[in-house]
Amino acid sequence: MNMFKNPFKHLSAAIAGFFLAVTILLSTPNPILACDISILPAVSSGASGSEISLTVNVALTHRVCTVPISQTDITLTNMTLVSQTDWNKINNSLYQATLIVKLGNSGTGTITVVRECTKGGDTASVKITILSASADVSAALPSNTIPAVTDPPDENLIPTILPADIINTQTNTPAEQELEWMEAIYQALSEPYMLAYIALMSAGTISFLKGWRKNRPILMAVSLFYLGFFVGGCPCAIGSLQSVLLHTGEMKIYMVQYILLFIPVITTLFWGRIFCGWVCPMGALQNFIYRKETGIKINEKLNHYLGFIKYIFLFALIAAVLITGTTVFAHIDPFKALFNFDFNWFTGIFLGLVLTGSIFISGFWCRYLCPLGAFLGLLSKLSYFELKFGTSCKHCGICQKTYCEYGVINGSGKELKLDNSECVRCGECLKRCPKNAVKLSHNRVILISSIPANPVSQEIISKEEFKPDLLKSPSFGSEP
Repeated sequence: MNMFKNPFKHLSAAIAGFFLAVTILLSTPNPILACDISILPAVSSGASGSEISLTVNVALTHRVCTVPISQTDITLTNMTLVSQTDWNKINNSLYQATLIVKLGNSGTGTITVVRECTKGGDTASVKITILSASADVSAALPSNTIPAVTDPPDENLIPTILPADIINTQTNTPAEQELEWMEAIYQALSEPYMLAYIALMSAGTISFLKGWRKNRPILMAVSLFYLGFFVGGCPCAIGSLQSVLLHTGEMKIYMVQYILLFIPVITTLFWGRIFCGWVCPMGALQNFIYRKETGIKINEKLNHYLGFIKYIFLFALIAAVLITGTTVFAHIDPFKALFNFDFNWFTGIFLGLVLTGSIFISGFWCRYLCPLGAFLGLLSKLSYFELKFGTSCKHCGICQKTYCEYGVINGSGKELKLDNSECVRCGECLKRCPKNAVKLSHNRVILISSIPANPVSQEIISKEEFKPDLLKSPSFGSEP
């Protein structure tokens, strides 16, 4: 059992796990996509210099899409955009735009349509055969081909001002180039799901600091049913982490993703992983299906060892994102599949394993697999406040045996320790300790056990320590 004291001695196993995770991320088939993009006609040809009409359809497969339709990225190769209609909303989930493009040199032209988002997005591409202008192509021209000499485009078409052979409609839109910071923030915060996300984070943070732990299941239920099943699992902080990696320096365009990641990062740096314990819809689902009476208590050493898997997964995910240039986790996210009822064989099996584990092991996904949990766990080592045992602790171990279901309190007797990097700030030990001994303290305070026992030093420590609900006054959600 000495292997559990220092898992990094088995470096070869960690490296093998890392590359296995990268391989899975890069090779998972049939990704679940947030959009279904099609380009019509799927097969087309025309003479060099002629103009053809193409129709782009974007079907949003999730109930709520966080990426505006205007951020659909269209790229042309060996063709020039002549005009494009506005995006027309055909129904609640289908948008359509018509393009007229001028064919370039003989050979092949390509139109590629891309939508990137934390849910996976989609990509569609069609190749157009471009024939020589001097060739007799009248029989080969499809019905969508427009003669080289044409009447002026219909007035509802918007002519492009960019004559380049490759046109990127997302990055070259003047309105987006001139987007101001306050306008970008306003647009991001105007989304209802963002307001709900911020409200839940605010309520969760205040409830934790005030000791209102009865509010936790209420907030988790709202998060699960609104952010999870209603919105479709987005906002997703895991997807936002990937988007920030891919779009560093493009903060104004991807403001939503930056805010989604910024909020849990800030709260973690101050008070710990409040997002994980109070707001995350994935954590909420696990909390509700876990049954304590049939739960399995994981051995302390084994729990510590298994906890390293999520860190391997995190670094593998970062590597895969940087290698592929895509939000690869969207392809295997079991919770996104559940929240949107959109499965492939891999996510179906993955979800089944995760939910089965969560029934018997509290926070199975959070403790052993979640890459965001690993990321916030690393940040929590820098938290301004951390949980500690105060001078009134009698080392009874009841917090470890009864209250903490995440296995973050280890040791026994006077060697009892609390692992703040794994703690999700559920508040059970903080509020229910019979001796009121668990404290939220400034992490730079010298350990109590190392301070000489004299009235002056004890007075200093008591001022440094912060205990939620200091006034001890009856209030909503508080408990005796």
